[in-house]
Amino acid sequence: MANGKRRMVVGIHNQLMELIGRLQPSFPLIWQRGKAISYTDILIGSAAILANALLLHADRHFDLMAEDTDLRVRSLVSVVR
Repeated sequence: MANGKRRMVVGIHNQLMELIGRLQPSFPLIWQRGKAISYTDILIGSAAILANALLLHADRHFDLMAEDTDLRVRSLVSVVR
């Protein structure tokens, strides 16, 4: 991998980890409601927040994350089920 691309990947990784650290206080609020969110979903949601992207999904976990974070979502759960 070229040095410039490696720095970009490391920079994005660091930004994601920092954002996940800032979001972490929200997770107990979600868990208190009896819902667990996988680390994969946390990573995907954090990447969407970092990119300021609208996350289209068919997974209710993202709706839970959106209630307590800046995650913007459009749910397709009712369409898929």
